[in-house]
Amino acid sequence: MNPAPFRVLVFDLDGTVVDSHRYTFDAFRFACEPFRAPPTDAEVFAAFGPSEEVILGTLLPAAARAAAYARLQLYYATHAGRLAVHPAMRPLLGACRAAALRCGLFTGRGADSTRLVLAALDLDWAFAAVVAGDQAARPKPAPDGLLRLLEELGGAPEEALLVGDSSLDIEAARAAGVAAVFAGWHPWAGSVPPERVAVLDHPDALRPLVGLPPAGAANDPTAPAP
Repeated sequence: MNPAPFRVLVFDLDGTVVDSHRYTFDAFRFACEPFRAPPTDAEVFAAFGPSEEVILGTLLPAAARAAAYARLQLYYATHAGRLAVHPAMRPLLGACRAAALRCGLFTGRGADSTRLVLAALDLDWAFAAVVAGDQAARPKPAPDGLLRLLEELGGAPEEALLVGDSSLDIEAARAAGVAAVFAGWHPWAGSVPPERVAVLDHPDALRPLVGLPPAGAANDPTAPAP
């Protein structure tokens, strides 16, 4: 791990910034319902990496994909109130912004649902750049989207830290020459940390890695005034 604080922080979205696995699995089942037996959580999770349109292409015949994608987006929009954020995540992102740290979002989600999720949770402000799954030349675990994001953030791989909750995130970071940690605060049984990666159980464990004071400390930029 870099002995100096990282100056660029890259987050995955689902299972990292947002507690959304159940929301996403149920959305795919709703999308597929008229066309096939509902896919299991494990089946959907195993297809993660590319955007939803590509995932639906692996689950359904070509003639059903457009209608299924429309159903998926309908479910996302209708049930966005189910989404949750760890209580420490919003203050952490606020502290990063106040400290002029460059934060980016690298997600396998397509741009449509990424915008929907960020808007529903009022998190648009938190990220200086976003690369969604349908904006990368190759999906995770390829490093293409991460390298594009670093270019947009003006950051070098050696000064960046990626935070994700899947082996796809960690593999993409390694391929890009970026340090990575595993987000363990929204655990799901199907997501297992790869070997030789630090597992963080709380978002505030990121603070010392990027040079931020502990949450609530007197010099925490998001701490309430005395």
